[in-house]
Amino acid sequence: LRYYYLYPKNAKATFKLPFFKPNLKYVRTPHITWLGHSSLFVSYKNYKILIDPIFNTHASPFSFINKAFKNAPVYNANDFDEIFAV
Repeated sequence: LRYYYLYPKNAKATFKLPFFKPNLKYVRTPHITWLGHSSLFVSYKNYKILIDPIFNTHASPFSFINKAFKNAPVYNANDFDEIFAV
């Protein structure tokens, strides 16, 4: 917690991180994609697995907690082919 209290209020990044939304219906295997927060998409052979999926801009039931980064891609069920397991 000390980090958050001592972090300068006017601190800004020197460059922007690129965000792009890959087409997850056509990935080569083996493949692991980080979807944000703790969400992963794993593709191995004919198995496609979602781990801890979040289909929202917040990783919390409260809109003021764990908000996604600005311009970060948001995924929904239509972004994936048939899923083997969640």
